[in-house]
Amino acid sequence: IPNGLLVFLLPPGKKVLIVYAHQEPKSFNGSLLKIAVEELSKQGCSVTVSDLYSMQFEPRATRNDIVGHLHNSEAFNYGVETWEAYKRGGLSKDLVEEQKKVQEADLLIFQVIILNRIQL
Repeated sequence: IPNGLLVFLLPPGKKVLIVYAHQEPKSFNGSLLKIAVEELSKQGCSVTVSDLYSMQFEPRATRNDIVGHLHNSEAFNYGVETWEAYKRGGLSKDLVEEQKKVQEADLLIFQVIILNRIQL
């Protein structure tokens, strides 16, 4: 483990979900992800990575999140429509899959782009 890297010790068998959002696997963030997966796996954790860029995950809340008919086709209200879709099992496959991963996780890690601003 590199000096200065914070390491969490988890009991073996814990399920860890890392939601990773960076377009370059060889970046600093990519290295951090690799280390996190390796270390958590060494601890006996089951690690799942949702790589949002490689999945081409749509980050915006849109009508495409709803499969089938709308509750009110005259005036779209995302909150109402997704709730109604959820109740009838009408959310898009990608949302349902990610929700399931979150529900099953004992630990959730969000790893996003770290921007460095250098002033010369």
